[in-house]
Amino acid sequence: MRPRPVSPFPSTLGTTVAINVKLAMASLLGWAAWAMWPGTFHWWGFWLMSGFCAFAALGLTMEALRTMVQVYQRERMIEAYLALGGAPKSSEMASSDKLRDAGMR
Repeated sequence: MRPRPVSPFPSTLGTTVAINVKLAMASLLGWAAWAMWPGTFHWWGFWLMSGFCAFAALGLTMEALRTMVQVYQRERMIEAYLALGGAPKSSEMASSDKLRDAGMR
């Protein structure tokens, strides 16, 4: 079995799922707000419920957008940090002879 390549970026699967769930709920609440909007004043209670659903949809959308921006900024910070250094290089294990020649033994 081949080893998986190591990525410097942490997994964002959980965050991606959370963003999609928030946007799906916002869509459902937005549809519910639109569907509950009454045609006459006699159904004023539905105006209230429709308003609550609309504000909840707006709040979930804003929260999902804020989370997307945070993920984007974290990835840009990691890319900037990785750009500071060069590519990793392989090295040999120091043998007793090399340590002695360097005056370390």
